[in-house]
Amino acid sequence: MSARLASSVWRHSVFLTLVLLSLFTFSSAIDCAPPPIGVTLRNVTLSTRNTRRGIAASVGTPPQDFAFLPGWYTNNTYLYGTDGRCKADDWSAAACTTLRGGAYDASASKTQKTPSTDAYPPDSSPYNAMRYISDTLKLNDNVSVPFFPMGVAINDLETQGYYPQMTFGIGTNSTLLNTLKSSGKIASKTFSYFAGRFGGTKDAQMDGAVAFGGYDKAKVKGQRYTTPMMHGTACSTNMVVTIIDIVLNFRNGTNASLFGGSQSESMVACLAPSVPVFMNLPLDPYFSNWLTLSNSSLSVGDLYRSVGINFWNMRYHTGYKPYDGDVTLKFPSGLSIRLPNELLVVPEVDIDPKTGALMSNATDPNFLINSGQDVNARDMAALGATFFSAAYLMVNQDADEFSLWAANPSTQSNLVAVDSTGAEVAKACATTSGTAKPTSMGGASGGGDGKGSDSGVGASGAGESTVPEAGGSGLGTGAIAGIAVGGAAVVLLLGALAFWLIMRRKAKAAAANAVAVAAAAAGAHEVEWDPHHVYYHEAGGLAKFVTHEVDGERPAAEMAATPSVQYVPPRQSERQPSVWHELA
Repeated sequence: MSARLASSVWRHSVFLTLVLLSLFTFSSAIDCAPPPIGVTLRNVTLSTRNTRRGIAASVGTPPQDFAFLPGWYTNNTYLYGTDGRCKADDWSAAACTTLRGGAYDASASKTQKTPSTDAYPPDSSPYNAMRYISDTLKLNDNVSVPFFPMGVAINDLETQGYYPQMTFGIGTNSTLLNTLKSSGKIASKTFSYFAGRFGGTKDAQMDGAVAFGGYDKAKVKGQRYTTPMMHGTACSTNMVVTIIDIVLNFRNGTNASLFGGSQSESMVACLAPSVPVFMNLPLDPYFSNWLTLSNSSLSVGDLYRSVGINFWNMRYHTGYKPYDGDVTLKFPSGLSIRLPNELLVVPEVDIDPKTGALMSNATDPNFLINSGQDVNARDMAALGATFFSAAYLMVNQDADEFSLWAANPSTQSNLVAVDSTGAEVAKACATTSGTAKPTSMGGASGGGDGKGSDSGVGASGAGESTVPEAGGSGLGTGAIAGIAVGGAAVVLLLGALAFWLIMRRKAKAAAANAVAVAAAAAGAHEVEWDPHHVYYHEAGGLAKFVTHEVDGERPAAEMAATPSVQYVPPRQSERQPSVWHELA
């Protein structure tokens, strides 16, 4: 028996040694990757000289500057043209340009073409109502994508104030991510997102950042929370998280849980980074608990709704005392995200219908919660754009997973590439005219764009290795031996990799099943947070919705009872005068 045991130990030791050797050999062969492409999220100056916040990129030759939203629900990038497709009759062209994040003028671009129909994947309604063009998309000073196919909207798309801007499509079959990866400009179909800070005053704002092909290590802190994407659920972004507690942090140092201190209660939520809200929160019992714990004199009926930039969030009437504490969300594995009050209660910001300038009103502030009630009472909770002022998100479509960290609101940048398995790559491949040479990656730098490759995406990408000419001196004995050893290492590596992938798939399936079970236990049903519904507010604080067709028409019988909600000019409160200021 001892001999058999010794033999077994020896065999396993040899196998482990060979596997480790093969892994070392493999890792040495792929120890560099293209550096991530960093793009700033900021206030973009448009052709009208007004500003709009979004991912700063330009289209055309000469470049036309636009402010984009990330489109988690569409594969293609789409623009609004000079008509803007705004439905409000009293809005000027300048105001419509601000709402859309710019106005693409195809006639002013020397590089505008018509792409073939197989150059872009299909999108579902209403994002299939497009006229497609191809043009140069400039992501930053170093990276441009020539002949990139994009849609130009031919109607309003009926997204109201939820998704009103030009959009980068980063869905599961993203044209942009596919193009960048296939051309060798990024190591994986990874997209990372930090919203920055966008309060109602200039001093309360901070640039955000996105990264293609990796993430910004300088903008994260603490523990990483990684979980599989959840397909086929009520969450259209496929990013579902479990919240194990929501804690109100009061200014006097005390805390209170919306879950009532229950150790067994949890909430399933959808990550919706483009929705202009901190949280879509069910009224019963959670938002009611929030109001009771923070100010017993207010109920949901005492609040009304914003129809400005922070569309359909709760809003205080002039003279009412807003919530003045912070809030902390707790997740499995110990991740904790705290949102400070200055990001949760913010001035109302709207667009002047004549000049297109952004206007701010601090007397009737927004409370960045959308109370889910009435027919939406059982909708899945959602974490929107403001959550990502305090959290950092990385989505790896190749690995079919996403990660969250607490955000470190820093102007520093430390871009790190991530491969298709989700692993970090320590060195960047510097593109030259010949071969790809490893250089150090990840040194901290000052604020600004992360730098990608130094040529357009239509070029050769990461560079080509030199190939020896035929008729050379041949291979020496050492080279042949090296090939033999390398071949054996690759065989062992493939076996080890297959085993690892099987175990990884089992672990991801178990994690996904746990989230699905939690969703069922939380009572979430298959009703999505849908931008194509119009939500309107009645007396008493109840929200209703009416489904619109793509052309925006509704039966005449509905018109009087269910008035359309749209962007409207700043107006005074019905109770007390409001004070508006231009947002400098």
